[in-house]
Amino acid sequence: MMDPRFGVWTHVFNGETNYPTVTSYIVREGIAPGLPYRFKTVGAYINGHTQESSETVIYSCTAPTGLEAPALVQATSTSFTLSWKQPLSNGGCTVEGFALYMNDGQGG
Repeated sequence: MMDPRFGVWTHVFNGETNYPTVTSYIVREGIAPGLPYRFKTVGAYINGHTQESSETVIYSCTAPTGLEAPALVQATSTSFTLSWKQPLSNGGCTVEGFALYMNDGQGG
């Protein structure tokens, strides 16, 4: 259902009358993995509504899990070749790349 006050935005939580102090909500319906959803809030008070907040974009996925440690493929005195596998679960979003970190070799 579209709320005409806010254009194409759908009203997903109404805390105006029964839950005026609630400041969190779990969205469980109409969510498809990997898609971006935009959210904003509006405060209700005795004389109407506040201005809309700025919007935030949330992707419906969780962090990837099951990423294994890098494995040594080859080593020389001046280089390492490492490999790694895709995570076991991508959390519902496409894995867009990897970052590899190395310490200073001195235990730091």
